[in-house]
Amino acid sequence: MADLDYSHKLPTLGLESLELRRLHHDQLCTYKILFNKIDINYNTMFIVSFNTRTWGHQWKLCYKHSST
Repeated sequence: MADLDYSHKLPTLGLESLELRRLHHDQLCTYKILFNKIDINYNTMFIVSFNTRTWGHQWKLCYKHSST
């Protein structure tokens, strides 16, 4: 397998890319924060918009804007 590049090794080994694994972990962590599985106040990280005028579910997340 030493002669294969990264993108060809992944399917051979049955693995996902590092980028996809990080995205999945971020989504899982966000879910746990929102539904109190982790004891972190979600208001410190993002804003939940309960705007019902748009399509989709009620949990629309917005990042808090930083001044620095």
